[in-house]
Amino acid sequence: SSTLDIYRVGDFMEKKGWSLNSLQDPPCIHICCTLCTVGKSKKFLQDLQSACDEVRKEGSLGKTKGTAAIYGMAGSLPPGPINDLLRFFVDMTLSVE
Repeated sequence: SSTLDIYRVGDFMEKKGWSLNSLQDPPCIHICCTLCTVGKSKKFLQDLQSACDEVRKEGSLGKTKGTAAIYGMAGSLPPGPINDLLRFFVDMTLSVE
């Protein structure tokens, strides 16, 4: 969508406890249907609507936050550095202190 940053939607869904995967070309997120998600479609759709509302509220400011900033920048880079960038991001995100 040209009016809704899907990566920010994913960030808000993560805050609500959903585990969605961010993808590129085209920018998108997806959910894996597992025992943890089956039967929770009503809650998922409510949270998705709420996340979309939040992203619309924050407008273009959201493009500089969360995974939206990482995926937005990665989408504009040539293929070579993307692996290094995402590996660094995952290492920093999942580091244990």
